[in-house]
Amino acid sequence: LALQWVHENIKSFGGDPSRVTLIGNSAGGTSVLWHLVSKPSWGYFHRAVSMSPAPLDFFMATKNESKKYFQWQAHKLGCGHEDVEKRFECLRALPSKAFVTTKIDSIKLSWARANHPKSSSGLPEAAPGFWPYGQFLTIDETEDGVVSDPSKLIEQGKFHQVPHVAGICADDGSAFTRLGL
Repeated sequence: LALQWVHENIKSFGGDPSRVTLIGNSAGGTSVLWHLVSKPSWGYFHRAVSMSPAPLDFFMATKNESKKYFQWQAHKLGCGHEDVEKRFECLRALPSKAFVTTKIDSIKLSWARANHPKSSSGLPEAAPGFWPYGQFLTIDETEDGVVSDPSKLIEQGKFHQVPHVAGICADDGSAFTRLGL
C-alpha cells in the first residue's frame, strides 16, 4: 500500500512516478529484496538499493512455520485456546508490552539454539535458526504475496529485473551486542 500511495502521490512532491527507487538498510535492505520477488510491487519502483540486507530466507517463514509460531506465542501469552476465536479475543485483550516480552524471549531462545543447535530451546522443531525474525514475511504461496522461496525465485530469474545496487555497511549487526546476543 505504501508503494501504491507513493506512485499515486509523488507528483504532488515534485517526483516522477516512473522513476521511483527503493532503498533500505539492514532489515530495510531485506525489504527491498522482498519487493524484488513480490510481483504486486513491480509496477511501483524502477531501481533498488539494498544495504546490508540479511539473506532472504533469514526473515522468511512458510505458512506452517508461521502458524506454529503463532500457536507458540499465543500459548506463552496464556491464550492457547483451541477455539481460534477465543484465542484472538484473548490476544486482543492483552497490552502490547506482553507481545514485546514474548518476542524478546523468542529472540533469546533462537539465539541460544543457533549457538547450541543440539540443545532444546523451547521453540517448535520446525522453526528456522533465527525463527522470531521469520515472522516478518510469510511465504504465502499466492500471487498477491510471495509465491515461493525467494532465493529460488531469484535463481530462476523470477524477480523484478531493475537496476539494483547492493552493499554492506560498517558495524552491521552491532545492535545485537546491546541485547547480549
